[in-house]
Amino acid sequence: MVAGKAERHPPVEATYLDVHASSALKDSGVAVGAVIDDARLSARGTDDLDSLSRYDGLRAIRVNALGAYALGLTKHMPPEAAASAQSIKVLPNHDVVALGELPLGDQMTLSAFADQSSDRVWQLTAGSLLAAIANGRRIEELFDVLDRASSQELPSTVDALISDVTRRSEAQR
Repeated sequence: MVAGKAERHPPVEATYLDVHASSALKDSGVAVGAVIDDARLSARGTDDLDSLSRYDGLRAIRVNALGAYALGLTKHMPPEAAASAQSIKVLPNHDVVALGELPLGDQMTLSAFADQSSDRVWQLTAGSLLAAIANGRRIEELFDVLDRASSQELPSTVDALISDVTRRSEAQR
């Protein structure tokens, strides 16, 4: 240590913030790494300590795509890598049928906007769409899932239902 100045070391790339939480952080998308500046703080009574905590000098964290969405840095949640080109089929009777295993995020979005009638079938109704909108969901979330997971155009009956519900919800505001 130079008279009155903390000794500075070059930044160190860390692959985790906490040994026990590293997989949770990576899975949740909040942070997968950190840049730590090894500067030492000088505080009364702590001059002989190496650091006050393991996070002394933390200058930055690296955020993945899901973390950016969770922090409000991007508008749209990233599609899951496992999503196939066509994993759902939207039928004219307002049924949404899963053709295989759906990503959990798609299942949750469909469940928010539609009534699940069996393991792989959701029924879109005016009531279910209005309930989702009343709970703060945006109809664009449903369109994102339907557009990404289905390779076909929406049936005109489903498009008419969603358009009608959107008009009704905007009129109620």
